[in-house]
Amino acid sequence: MDTISFVAIDAHVHFRQDDMLKPFVPLTAMHVARALVMPNTDPPKRIAAQVSAYEQEILDAAGPNSGFEPLMTFYIMPDTTPAMVQEFRKAANYIPIAIAGKVYPKGLTTNAELGVVDYPALFPVFEKMEELGLILCLHGEKPGDEIEGLDREKAFLRILKYIVSTFPGLKVVMEHITTEAAVETILGMSPNVRATITAHHLIITYDDAGGDRLSVYNWCKPVAKMRKDREALVEAATFGNPKFMFGSDSAPHMQEKKRRHDCCAGVYAPPGVALPRLAQLFEERGALDRLPNFAGGFALPFYEILNYLQAPLKEVTLVKEPMIVPDDYHGVIPFLAGKEISWSIKS
Repeated sequence: MDTISFVAIDAHVHFRQDDMLKPFVPLTAMHVARALVMPNTDPPKRIAAQVSAYEQEILDAAGPNSGFEPLMTFYIMPDTTPAMVQEFRKAANYIPIAIAGKVYPKGLTTNAELGVVDYPALFPVFEKMEELGLILCLHGEKPGDEIEGLDREKAFLRILKYIVSTFPGLKVVMEHITTEAAVETILGMSPNVRATITAHHLIITYDDAGGDRLSVYNWCKPVAKMRKDREALVEAATFGNPKFMFGSDSAPHMQEKKRRHDCCAGVYAPPGVALPRLAQLFEERGALDRLPNFAGGFALPFYEILNYLQAPLKEVTLVKEPMIVPDDYHGVIPFLAGKEISWSIKS
């Protein structure tokens, strides 16, 4: 197979705001039909009016003929209330202002200073989300000084189980998983519980980010783990199980913020890089025919995208032609910069 076409859905993307938003939205919009947009901007998008305004900024940046529509989320904070959640369902044509709410662990990633420590305190919010059919997205790392960095995801799994058992009708996504333990936990849960996996966590390990081969451009939260963890992620992604979906967690940071002593966490892997690299990986595993579902097909029903359809879902076509990843995108160094990938996107 030398070409493959499918509807691509990125279930986790960061567009930032202001001057950074305008150049980076098109780099996603040109290749994917829909993307779930994270709310941890500065200031964060936490109420309906902020999310609506942000959506319009994204649409304006994408352009009128892009065929791209963002799927919006809202930032869940310790003082978020059920009444605030209700506002996201008050929209014309039954299309919600946001389809998901996102919980960040306090202080563990970009703009998470206003994040959460006490998850049970948010149970009234989760109950309202369950009632309204909104999706709960979780950055799955346990906050607190008693947990060491590489163990935070595994420690969070107890919180995940508690939430899922308390709200069995709630759709839950544990985002950008990095461990074998997370894969096994998600597999043992109901169809309402899913996980996203990034392209970079399928390629790198801890040694490529903060271990033997320190690279600030591979440094992200949660940090990549061990080889056995990477292998578990690859098996989960390529097996064709709908519990595992593609989410790039594409997070642009300008070079000056990546090169300082308090390096910002985030890997920038736009679809033009991530999708071809996924095609190479899936081909190597003899699973190229399963890529369309992982990179889009499984997301369509889970996020109920067809229910909110306004513009037709465009397809992306990947071709078996080598490409060199650009060294720079508007001042941001991308994942695999300067490296060759055996697949590329047809222009």
